[in-house]
Amino acid sequence: MNFALDVGTRTVVGVLYEKEDSRLRIKDFVMKEHEERAMLDGQIHDVSKVSRIVGEIKDELEERSGEQIRSAAIALAGRYLKTVVGHAEMDVSHYRRIDENLLKNLELEAVRNALEKLRETTEREMYCVGYSVLYYYLDGEWMKNLLDHRGSNAEVKVIAAFLPSSVVDAMLTVLEKNSMEVNHMTLEPMAVMEFVVPPDLRRLNIALVDVGAGTSDIAIARDGTIIAYGMVPKAGDEISDRISSEYLLDFNTAEHIKRALVTEDDFKVKNILDFEVEIKRAELMKIVDEVVEDITSDIANQILELNGKPPVAVIVVGGGAKVPGFIEKLAEKLDLPANRITLKDVRSVQTVVDETGKMMGSEFVTPVGIAYSGGRNTVGIFTRITVNGRPVHLVGFEPNPTVLQALLQMGYKMDELIGKPGPGITFELNGELKVLKGNFGREAPVRINGEPATLRSTVKNGDVIEVGKPEIGEPARVRISDVVEPVGLNINGKMEYFMPIVKVNGIEVDEDYEIKDNDSVVVENRVKVERIVERFGSSKVRVVVDGKTLDVPGEVEILRDGEPLDPDAIVEPGENLKVALRTKRIRDIVKPKQEYIELVINGKNVRMPVIEYEVFMNGETASLDSPIHDGAFIEVKERRRNPKLLEIFNYLDLDLGEFKDYEIKVNGKRASFTDILKDGDEITLELM
Repeated sequence: MNFALDVGTRTVVGVLYEKEDSRLRIKDFVMKEHEERAMLDGQIHDVSKVSRIVGEIKDELEERSGEQIRSAAIALAGRYLKTVVGHAEMDVSHYRRIDENLLKNLELEAVRNALEKLRETTEREMYCVGYSVLYYYLDGEWMKNLLDHRGSNAEVKVIAAFLPSSVVDAMLTVLEKNSMEVNHMTLEPMAVMEFVVPPDLRRLNIALVDVGAGTSDIAIARDGTIIAYGMVPKAGDEISDRISSEYLLDFNTAEHIKRALVTEDDFKVKNILDFEVEIKRAELMKIVDEVVEDITSDIANQILELNGKPPVAVIVVGGGAKVPGFIEKLAEKLDLPANRITLKDVRSVQTVVDETGKMMGSEFVTPVGIAYSGGRNTVGIFTRITVNGRPVHLVGFEPNPTVLQALLQMGYKMDELIGKPGPGITFELNGELKVLKGNFGREAPVRINGEPATLRSTVKNGDVIEVGKPEIGEPARVRISDVVEPVGLNINGKMEYFMPIVKVNGIEVDEDYEIKDNDSVVVENRVKVERIVERFGSSKVRVVVDGKTLDVPGEVEILRDGEPLDPDAIVEPGENLKVALRTKRIRDIVKPKQEYIELVINGKNVRMPVIEYEVFMNGETASLDSPIHDGAFIEVKERRRNPKLLEIFNYLDLDLGEFKDYEIKVNGKRASFTDILKDGDEITLELM
């Protein structure tokens, strides 16, 4: 379960809740009043007394739920609220799309701009406790949301709410004294506006007024966003104080009478002198009406000042507005019909399921609104970090705040953290001007607690951060192959693509040429044949011969309509060409040696080889004339042979079918066809 805490001027409410999709389940709550006036006008004056009552509420809820409460969602009243409009714009052309991190950084840059403006008007240390986006623009056009868009220039304007550090620190101290951390912090009117006025209704001009005990906080919605925040330092306590002074009553008695005005007519009480005082309702209402007149007049004036005109409707929350006549007088001051202003009861909000059944009345809207805001936007608040030796207190806006977001909130500018892009280049491509931007700059180096980190690294309470200087990006670099489309040619029935003829400043270049600033690039949509030869001629066949790996270069011929083309010839896109590859044989790579014996056959000199080769390819018998292929394993065995007389017929042109008998002699002696021949033998063959 989660815990929300509403520390008000008169009462403190602790709420245990669970977030369930779009609904909020109230599991339990405790409301206690300050025993003494430890708070005035929404600000903590006595930290110890406020801490004690918060501790009592925490202990009671822990005992009833059986769970430990370690963190809380809180909201601050606007007694010393300062609102400033901040603006930021960013070159986003380098990004593929605007993601959540980029959008958040743009918004925080606008918050930083608002903080700069605020520092010009005050020397007090101020915390930003929240902001609302007024509008987005992309390339000069209004956008409802920039997320996932692409463009060149993104712009945002925000209204940021600031409170003095003393106000925030007092609240943080109260939680620390009760062993709790803050998981969400916002402004009370922000939390209530988010709770009771959904985003779709914010397109209407609606004013929200949270009338508490010490202050009346105001928020104005229009055109889909919250356009202004304000505060009037008058609320329910003004009425109680007037009753107290009029009838000499202690404050608690006066407070009781004020609350009972809704249900009771006459009152009998003792004053501070112990005299019994009887107070008639009619008499009392005259006094109350005077104060209500004053409070509603100030609230109406503040609304008109913030909005410039009466809103179309007003939603009022808070226990201070339950006094009879309050709503009617505020409507009168704003010149609104009675049905355009309402006192909101927490039971009328459909997104809340009150499992206790005890939350009734407008006084519970703010604590439940804080719970609702915390359930939607839980963020860690890192109050103590050190940046380059400087201690800094920050309020977080994200669940996992990054170094960049922390530095922007401190007042760093984006160009102090992210290097500018490198120089770009401008060139012409076929007469069209092209602009190429430089590469991203290097972001500032970061170390967290001595360890290397980046601007996107998350930070936590107590971290020590060191930030260096960014570096300018590398110049733009682009090659011909990056900007020139290849040309398609039909090669052997398949479409192949080649770089066309390209000239830069009149000189032909290849695809690896790096384009320079002011270059003029002209592309001829044609291809030189030599480029085709380079591609197909550079193919190699790898074989293994007798255990040795050989890369055998291929040889190609480019044919058009069966006719070979010269390497300097030019072909047009889409032409049909053939690439003829000459297949090499084993003998082309083995280059076998040979020895011969000299013979005389029927008076004719003949050379007969005596070296023969046994050839295997991939384990199978082959010959020296077998064609090779990629990956072949070739084995060639050489041996000397003894040629036989029968082989002489390979060197004679005879038709043996016409003869019936023969006589053959070697060196004048009769011989057999199986006889072995020797170098210098003289053979005669007579056919009969």
